[in-house]
Amino acid sequence: MWEMGSKKARLRVVVDEREKRSKVPDALKELGADVEYALLDVGDYVVYGDCCIERKSVDDFINSIYD
Repeated sequence: MWEMGSKKARLRVVVDEREKRSKVPDALKELGADVEYALLDVGDYVVYGDCCIERKSVDDFINSIYD
């Protein structure tokens, strides 16, 4: 459960299908989040429908800065 002001709600995270093999979705579930899978056009994780998160390795991040 995630506390939002005076209300408690389950965090809903949409995970890109290609992220299923990472450990992140399982960790989110262990923390109490509702995890759904979808093929996302942008990002790897979407939280509350309006916050997009892209997971990158250090090398991938550095390369994206130079591209």
